[in-house]
Amino acid sequence: MNQVKLKITFGEILIFMLFVSIFRPYFLPSTVYQMIKVIVVGIAFIFLIAKAKGILINWSILVCISIIVSSFISFYTTSSVTVRQVLDAVVYAGCFYCCYTLIHYYGLKGKRYELVKILFYLNLVYCLTALIFLNFPLGYETGDSNLFVYIFGNKFDTSYLFMQLVALYYTCYGEKIHKFLRFKICLFILIGLSIVVSLLYGCTTAFLAALLPGVILINPKGIRNKLYNPVVILAVVIITAILPFMLQAILTNPYIQDIIVNRLHRQINLSGRMNIYTKYLLPVIGKKFWFGHGYINTAMKTASIYYTNAQNGLLHHFVRYGIIGGAVIVVFIVHCFRKSEKSRFTDGALIMVYAMLLAGIVEVTYNWYFFIALFIISMPNEFVAKTKHRNRRLLSKIKVKW
Repeated sequence: MNQVKLKITFGEILIFMLFVSIFRPYFLPSTVYQMIKVIVVGIAFIFLIAKAKGILINWSILVCISIIVSSFISFYTTSSVTVRQVLDAVVYAGCFYCCYTLIHYYGLKGKRYELVKILFYLNLVYCLTALIFLNFPLGYETGDSNLFVYIFGNKFDTSYLFMQLVALYYTCYGEKIHKFLRFKICLFILIGLSIVVSLLYGCTTAFLAALLPGVILINPKGIRNKLYNPVVILAVVIITAILPFMLQAILTNPYIQDIIVNRLHRQINLSGRMNIYTKYLLPVIGKKFWFGHGYINTAMKTASIYYTNAQNGLLHHFVRYGIIGGAVIVVFIVHCFRKSEKSRFTDGALIMVYAMLLAGIVEVTYNWYFFIALFIISMPNEFVAKTKHRNRRLLSKIKVKW
């Protein structure tokens, strides 16, 4: 009788540990979870130093520096910021660096599909578990949301988890989806599931964002290719930050009011968001314009008493890390798109990024779902990397002979 040998590498175990570190199971106490993150980041650093020497200096370091510097400055200038909050910022920056570098390491090793399949199946386990505990909140979240918490986060986190499953499935099986009907059916089942979950949680923003994969996937390839253009992504990022300040004029339109009030059954002030955009947001950003209020802060809560965050992806980044940190993340996003392979492998991540940007008009979506998609978009292809390296060597030889 033949025995099947299951070979698991340390790198795969590390991927699992990082996944659990960034997508928190909320049944873990906060202190235990933070200890796990510190240990995992430390192990990841040692692994990368040993295995990925050539890519240790990379663009993610700029983002990490902006996070840490902002938090340290806030600690020394604001009495309410604690040492624990600064340490949390350092650990978060460490996770950011390790995830970006490890994903790129797997790309250069020619193991892109192995990595993404691991992420997909981990995400699938999370989603199945979330479905089991769909109606069992674990408590009430304090901090940036003040919402009920389920096993893997609040209603937004859980809805985005199902959207990420769609993106990772497309990344894993993009070629087969276009060749075989059963894979295409499975894709639309997952899209439908992500829509249903967002509706069950009453998460209108996630519902609208979950529709985007179906819209993009039925469009011609040429339209999707335009979405990879660095100029296009830069324009979309900027527009999503400007739109909140234009919403007051947009919401006076009777047709828009009818959709929001009668179709979506929401308040015309977007559940209080208009108060944030018109009264509080710009003064909070202006108070610490250059370096922001730090990774963990109560700036919006202090200013408004009721609201806890900026309710916008990029603008929340401005609140946290200031204009300098905001500029750094915009440059990083454009850099990731410049490095993109623009293939079916990255199409799933492309869909996720634009879905998060759409939701980010009225929600805080510069989160791990957004960043993991960005990392995959910029993930190097071993064959392309070797070809470029070989061409550079040939070019240098030609110059020497000349």
